[in-house]
Amino acid sequence: MHKSHSATRERTLLNLLLFVTLITLGVVEITIKWDRLVPRPLSSNTEDSEPTTTRKTSPKTILSLSTTNAPEMALFSKIVHVQPLGPKNATRDYAKDLRHGFVTWRDGKALVDTSIVYQPERKPISDVQAFLKKEAVEMSQETDGLSPYLKTSGDVIAEARRVQQSLFSYLADDEKYAVLIGTVASKNKGDSAITIGEMMLLEKLQIELLYYINVFFCNDKMFERAKGLLALHATDEVVILMHGGGNLVGNTYYAAGDCREKAFEAFPNHKKILLSQSFIMSGSKKTVDQRVEMYCCNPKLTILLRDRLSLYIAKRMFTNGTKLLLAPDMAYAIGPISRFSPPLYDIMWLHRSDTESPMYNSLPAFPPNISVRKSDWLKWASPTGTSTVESAHNELMNGLLFLQRGRVVVTDRLHGHILCVLLDIPHVLLDNADNKLSSYYNTWTRGLANTRLTDNPQDAARLAMELLETYSESLPPISKTFKFKE
Repeated sequence: MHKSHSATRERTLLNLLLFVTLITLGVVEITIKWDRLVPRPLSSNTEDSEPTTTRKTSPKTILSLSTTNAPEMALFSKIVHVQPLGPKNATRDYAKDLRHGFVTWRDGKALVDTSIVYQPERKPISDVQAFLKKEAVEMSQETDGLSPYLKTSGDVIAEARRVQQSLFSYLADDEKYAVLIGTVASKNKGDSAITIGEMMLLEKLQIELLYYINVFFCNDKMFERAKGLLALHATDEVVILMHGGGNLVGNTYYAAGDCREKAFEAFPNHKKILLSQSFIMSGSKKTVDQRVEMYCCNPKLTILLRDRLSLYIAKRMFTNGTKLLLAPDMAYAIGPISRFSPPLYDIMWLHRSDTESPMYNSLPAFPPNISVRKSDWLKWASPTGTSTVESAHNELMNGLLFLQRGRVVVTDRLHGHILCVLLDIPHVLLDNADNKLSSYYNTWTRGLANTRLTDNPQDAARLAMELLETYSESLPPISKTFKFKE
């Protein structure tokens, strides 16, 4: 049953007290508060004491503005500009050359033919007021409107979860069930974090997960099982969800694209949502054309893009029917996590060792009294579970442990950044060749006081040292036991 737009103010999925409190901007003070919603009665077989909400109630937004010096403009945090780090010359990879402008798109222009526009550094207060009075779906490509104000990890997480739940209250407002396609429990802890976040989001939304298919076991047998379960329910009761990540177009992560192709063939009449994605492109022209045909012009498909650069590319490639929305990474649905392990080093440097790696090998020199460990969490083995979900949980927990080995962190992996936000660990982002980290940062997290962005290792080292000094009193110390040399 379709709900009319007049019901906008009636719906939400927040089941927590969402609070963005007194953000001091220098010229303007803003307080944003979402009221606690009426809880849904808990079932008798649960011990969970946290109240949950029905899926049809909207948060009441209360905005308080004090404009003593600048009554018309609110000061946002600054956009951080980095150098493009892509290849200097054309490669033999068509998709990669298309992404970096060595090959033109179908209209004869570069695929990224202009500078990406992020939220401005200054904005009329009336625009902020308008944003706060709307549901995320009403401004589906401007859902980052509040992000430059958010200075703490708690605020960033709360706003990301609000956006996710607000969007899904419309995207899956009538669906009671879901099938999740392409889940991952790999040594890349970020993929596992996304898997767990997706499942936690469904739980928050009170959508029952009927079945999930691991991307590496994405075969006809699995889809036949899924179709058997779906046959017990009306088509409009089930939504097909496809795992998020950074694998929208290309051969680098070909299994994800092939698995989605099977899902399109198996469930042609169901609503489909491709969860938050970035563009990491590789492969032949044939591969690109196949993916464009699969994603383009499909009124039953919604694609969530997790940064403004990816949204811009998607608007260039997938038009005429497919809905494109801006949404933060699904791992935020996990929520805030308190540090549970003491640090072993002053700086933990997460340096990826796969095809997305920035091109540097050695680290800059550090003072002798500063301990630094460089490693990739692909090499940080986790116990294998008896199911995809258990293995993904193990990988996530091990990724959190990996990062907590540092008092501060340097990361060139996007989910090194996102998990540091969940843990509230001060950290430095080091951008990669596709500007994956910088675009996400400038879209969602550039307001964070304890986070820095750069495009070279020398600056990353300097910024990490600054974070150590700035947060020296609040960071957990390295135990003397861990400093003992064998």
